[in-house]
Amino acid sequence: MAKTYTPEEIEQQRANVAAADAAAAAERKAAAMAVLQPFLDAGWGSSSETSPIRTAIKVAQDAAHTLQAIDPTTANLMFSMAMPMVTADDKIRTLAAMNAPSPAEA
Repeated sequence: MAKTYTPEEIEQQRANVAAADAAAAAERKAAAMAVLQPFLDAGWGSSSETSPIRTAIKVAQDAAHTLQAIDPTTANLMFSMAMPMVTADDKIRTLAAMNAPSPAEA
């Protein structure tokens, strides 16, 4: 015969599941942030316009045409490289925001 749970027991089980879910989510976020940390330390994902990555992207986009006189293939390389760098920078920033501890977890 199946056990009949009281409302208090049901609520306690819900609280236990919610606590376990929150702990697992915090653990996943911490693991993700550990993976992202070297990228963040290098300047990837920064919202600062003066971060090293943003500066490199800006130089590649703004000054690459000046390389044309020296070597046309290098200018093309700079243009080709800039957009993937922008995309990667945005993605790292998004992943860091998604996995940052919430104020309650901090």
